[in-house]
Amino acid sequence: MTDLPNNEEMLLYAKRNLEFFIKTFYLHFYSDIELLQAPAQPETEEQRLKRLISEKESFFQSGLVILFNSAEIYLKSIIAEHSVYLLLKEVKDCYKNKSFFECSTLDATELHRIAQSISGRNLSPRFNEIYDILRKERNKVIHLGKSNNKEIRKDFLSAFLIFREEIYQEPLNNLVHCLINDKNMPEQKLVEAKKNYAASIIDMMKTFFPLDDILANIYKIDGKPKNWNVCTNCQTPGKTLAVISKTKSICLSCDFKIGL
Repeated sequence: MTDLPNNEEMLLYAKRNLEFFIKTFYLHFYSDIELLQAPAQPETEEQRLKRLISEKESFFQSGLVILFNSAEIYLKSIIAEHSVYLLLKEVKDCYKNKSFFECSTLDATELHRIAQSISGRNLSPRFNEIYDILRKERNKVIHLGKSNNKEIRKDFLSAFLIFREEIYQEPLNNLVHCLINDKNMPEQKLVEAKKNYAASIIDMMKTFFPLDDILANIYKIDGKPKNWNVCTNCQTPGKTLAVISKTKSICLSCDFKIGL
């Protein structure tokens, strides 16, 4: 069999998909954040915000596909780490002199369960839950042209936050390095640039998404975050630390957590 995929490259592509996603996310919302600073005329501020969100409908649809593809590749990389042939629907194909990509491979439906069974790894319940949700919505986009889910914004952002944690396994203020063109700038300036990008993206999340509700659902907590503070761990500009209670908090920039 030829053209066998490499599990390490698959994992790298899954991570690069998330980098591509955050680049696209930033480009879609950056100008809107600036626009919201100006007076809303003749619309009200609420009308303007709703209009800007509705204009992003196609991005929410395509973003679901990007995010699901990242998760699917990630799960396949876990399986391929043990044997790439386990990805084949028909094991007998492994001896045939043809490309791996000409063969039928495992359906997406049970990938997360198969990956856990083969690897012995426990994927987080929230990853498994959002994977099932996204698979259904991705199928709607493919077969119907769009997802008709009224909760699409919640699922969209929930998936990114969960996949960043499970797949990318680095905090947002590292992931955003993909937004920086000048990689040769002094180290301190690079660190500050990444923090600034992270702060901007978190501001976009707060503005265009029900972020408090999303965090409450992801971490299965009662009630929304009580307030947002500056994180003393990373000193990212802006309020990036969601304070849930006296014993629970999380920074969306550096991934600092207490009680979660």
